[in-house]
Amino acid sequence: MLSKLAVRRLTKLADYMDSLPKEAREHFDMDAWFTHTGDHPLSTKRPAKRHFLDCGSTACALGWASTMPYFRRLGLGLVYEESDDEGYEGAGELFFDGHRVQWDGMDWLGLTQVQAEHLFAHNVPVNTPKQWAKLCRKFLRDNA
Repeated sequence: MLSKLAVRRLTKLADYMDSLPKEAREHFDMDAWFTHTGDHPLSTKRPAKRHFLDCGSTACALGWASTMPYFRRLGLGLVYEESDDEGYEGAGELFFDGHRVQWDGMDWLGLTQVQAEHLFAHNVPVNTPKQWAKLCRKFLRDNA
């Protein structure tokens, strides 16, 4: 059974993923939290939704969560690394309240490791933000 905190936060994320524009499909990939390989560098560690819709940016559901004002106020963001040999090729790592997000650190969402992997692992069988939102809502119904 999920905590009220988990239900509230996952519902907010599912609603957000459902609200993303159609072009977000091209910038959604469950294989990485955030990747940016565009021609222009990102100058912020807390990118907004518009940064994710720039050419060359992709993110999974957690990466997209880092663009939500709700989660940003709680301390969720990205850490970037810059590649000198190929220009900017940032691979994002999520952090929450100053700590890197690891599978065993998913307690900020109120999830166990198994639950987190069901929704956020790279092999989750979804290809669009709306598909992820549908998966999340089914997970909430099954575990509430």
